[in-house]
Amino acid sequence: MKWSVVVPVKLGDPVILRKILSAWRGVNYAQEDFEIVLSCDGRDPRVEKFETGNVRVIHADPAGQSTATNNGARHATGENLLLSAQDIEPHPDLLREHERENDGTGALLGYIPYAPPLADDPFLRFLMQGGPQFAFHLLRNGQENVAPGFFYAPNVSLRRDLFLSYDGFREDLPYGCQDSELGIRLARDGVPLRYNADAIGWHWHPQTLQGYSFRQYRAGRSTVQLSLLHPRQVRIEVLMEKVLDYYHGIDISEWEDQVSRFEEMSERERDRWRVRIRTGPLGPVEQGALRFLYDRITKYHFFRGVFDAIGERRGKDWIGEHFYPWAGGSRRPQVEFVREASPVMTGEGR
Repeated sequence: MKWSVVVPVKLGDPVILRKILSAWRGVNYAQEDFEIVLSCDGRDPRVEKFETGNVRVIHADPAGQSTATNNGARHATGENLLLSAQDIEPHPDLLREHERENDGTGALLGYIPYAPPLADDPFLRFLMQGGPQFAFHLLRNGQENVAPGFFYAPNVSLRRDLFLSYDGFREDLPYGCQDSELGIRLARDGVPLRYNADAIGWHWHPQTLQGYSFRQYRAGRSTVQLSLLHPRQVRIEVLMEKVLDYYHGIDISEWEDQVSRFEEMSERERDRWRVRIRTGPLGPVEQGALRFLYDRITKYHFFRGVFDAIGERRGKDWIGEHFYPWAGGSRRPQVEFVREASPVMTGEGR
């Protein structure tokens, strides 16, 4: 077996998973040369119905996404692993592109755009175009030695024996940062990560600002765990400084109320609204109003998670000694929502 596609499964609505498996049956790769391992986080009889042909189903007690992925890798029989997800639809050439560009000495990252039917949603556009979902805009196709933070598990491949030699993902990171953490360990040992934008897996995961804010809170908490494991790569002091910019002393409710107003507008009308930021290191700047709100709200909830996790792990005494003395109050920017951009304002800040 050349390839094992490992898919951790926590099944909700089975429709998307059914769609994903149908797409795998249509890829440009011999079905007998790869398998799909559906690794369930818990036992779900509905998933067993998908076991046919080259699709295998395994079960384990509920323990989180990291454990489910590791179980899938241990039960896999392929020489190479493609780490995927239950909402990632393969491009017909996905396996070919991973095989063509991965020489077996390292890991290969593929591209994860939102599926075309979802791409017109303004919040999903924000997530992909410089937002916090993935940072593909910072990479170039064919880039070598990609930073370990880009080790995105929904579309990354490496040899199975290499993955298992590192014991896979840390299972005390059940959700959030487990893929980046493995990327850091691989990079530390000189294992390269390359990027191939032609290895495409379409993301079928609708998001709302409210739901994603909860995800960001969890990700902030996980990032603190990551900083304790790898303090040279992720410094707590830097995280706490960002807490000042995006969380501490800020009342987010006003901005959350503004979002609904802009989302209900037509795209043409929405694009005419700007936010004028009157304070900041670059001076007065303007940017799209809805993008500003998405950016600030998602960062607020991420750094709320950071603050809470540090407080729990380091204690109130540490917070009092290392944070409050130099916090100095709120750093909330002074903003004004205006219709149409002023011709004298030329900056485009975030």
